[in-house]
Amino acid sequence: MATPVRVHPSEQNSLSDRALSALAALKESTQERKSPMDVMNLPTALAHCTDYVTMSLEGYPKEAHSPWIIKSTLGRLSLKMMMMKGSMSHDTDAFIPGEEKKKIANTKESISTAVDNLTSALTSFISSSSSLSDHYLFGKLTKEQCLKIHIFHIYSHLSRFMEAGGEQSKKSHRVNTVETEPESPR
Repeated sequence: MATPVRVHPSEQNSLSDRALSALAALKESTQERKSPMDVMNLPTALAHCTDYVTMSLEGYPKEAHSPWIIKSTLGRLSLKMMMMKGSMSHDTDAFIPGEEKKKIANTKESISTAVDNLTSALTSFISSSSSLSDHYLFGKLTKEQCLKIHIFHIYSHLSRFMEAGGEQSKKSHRVNTVETEPESPR
């Protein structure tokens, strides 16, 4: 498992720089990688992460949104815990409700093309001054929170392909490659 990296809020740009560097290094990989569960190939996981980033600017599918009571209670609690842990734990086999699963699951993109698409989406997000769409589980987010979630999400999916050996849960895979300073109470 990778050693956690402490990231102070003032170093936020370096967090996105490291994520973009990791994607660039991944692009150099020439072998097709499958997760240990053989559910998603790497281009499919990258396409899913690209959609997740894009949806934060363009809007999440209507059917993905949780009721407001869930967003304002469990969603906010989950968000706070994730930010404190500096990692995301989620079902890495699941698609976002309403996401075009068929299109993504059947992707024949090369790793290089999939990395380019994700890098482009992440770069667009970072440079965008547009308002963010409400997250389907967490509700309204700051740009800093949303960027951290994107990076945690990408690391969560990529770790399935990068870790050698070891027991992995099919339903949930905790990644602790990025550790952030706890957010100040609002």
